[in-house]
Amino acid sequence: MIPLLTLSFAHAELLIQTNLQENYIEGQAIYVDIRVQNIGATIETLPNLEMQTSKIEWTIKNSKGTQTLRSTPTENQETWTLKPRQMKEVRYQIPNSAALPAGTQNIQLMIDLPEAYKENKELRILKRGPLWLDNDILQEQAYFPKNHYLWGQTIAKNSQAIFLEAERSIPLFLAKKDERFQQSIAHRDKHIYGLKNAELTLHSLEREEINNTQHLPLAWKQATSLARAVTDSEQQFHLPLWIPDPQKESGMIRSATITNKGEVSYRKIIHLDEKPISVDSALTSTGIPLYLIQTKTKSYLFLLSQTGDTKIDLLPPQNVSFDTLNSNEKQLQSQFGIDLEAGLIVHVLRRQEETLISVVYSLQGQELKRSTLDVPELTVQNAIYHQSQLYLLATDQLSWMYRSGNNWQALDLSKYPLEAQIKIVPQNIDAPEFYILSK
Repeated sequence: MIPLLTLSFAHAELLIQTNLQENYIEGQAIYVDIRVQNIGATIETLPNLEMQTSKIEWTIKNSKGTQTLRSTPTENQETWTLKPRQMKEVRYQIPNSAALPAGTQNIQLMIDLPEAYKENKELRILKRGPLWLDNDILQEQAYFPKNHYLWGQTIAKNSQAIFLEAERSIPLFLAKKDERFQQSIAHRDKHIYGLKNAELTLHSLEREEINNTQHLPLAWKQATSLARAVTDSEQQFHLPLWIPDPQKESGMIRSATITNKGEVSYRKIIHLDEKPISVDSALTSTGIPLYLIQTKTKSYLFLLSQTGDTKIDLLPPQNVSFDTLNSNEKQLQSQFGIDLEAGLIVHVLRRQEETLISVVYSLQGQELKRSTLDVPELTVQNAIYHQSQLYLLATDQLSWMYRSGNNWQALDLSKYPLEAQIKIVPQNIDAPEFYILSK
């Protein structure tokens, strides 16, 4: 969280805030947001820190010695005029911070204001060594920028720092070493969440910062997550859960919904004779969550729209079901995909003897496209339908194979060993990308 430090000026009261963290990654520039807010009752004037950068000084002590960094003063004398409760915010890159050596750094920030602001922070520059990666979102390019994923870095025997990988690794918070986190699917601000021992840890992420954290015990100790959570247009969090029946293989799928106020409800989705093979989640263009549930014989699509009536909204939502399999067919995968003409669609992949059947459905259950592929000796491990292209990844006992156009090509085993779990990233079908799924 951002430390709050209050300064009392001769004729003003200013609240100075920074988000200088304790852990950063070697070789990456450190950015610091500085916020200045007038918490007094009168209008105040101070230097425009965005233009007068020489007013900001950094002193860094580390294994290489001590250095003081300040930009060259300019003739610019622009000022900020802050009304009561008004705030200004600027982002700075600490000069030469990408070259800081691994290890402990003592950093002093000094801002030359009518009454100088000083902040001292001891931070560590860590050699990058991911403990885990939430890199499965690389397949979700409709909702996440490329390479915009969470990962954990060990910082002590029993603790880790959680980073958001983007153009730079942004430190977010600390957690126990055995915890794992994911980002929810959303059109704008997301949630970061982890489920352990039937307790949900839920962080609200806004502008690449954590602004709220909740720890919520679930109503069922046996509850397990089925798919990636979704944050809807009202910033409500939705997570599909499997609630097993006692001493049985059957169970109920429920959707846990958490509001911004921490209110929790559990919407019934469907009761099944056994745990589903897979569940996929998505979000419509209007911000309504979708669940696609695959069983051995059928796939069901649920639209979690709301009426505003609590009793009605807790009832099972209506569903669209897709074709029941023939006796000689095996359903391999049901997933959401992107079609250039239809937008968000459902893609179903089936196997019939030595043939793959690829079917594209609208969200209303209408069949849009159907195609067949011959794959006599390959075991399909991963399929994605993105931008009207079908991506396939398979094994043939000797190597990983991917489909490019109408041909299959082998992956380099030195990069992608057979025992690894490989996923394909949606790109141009003639130049696909791959990644190894983190354990």
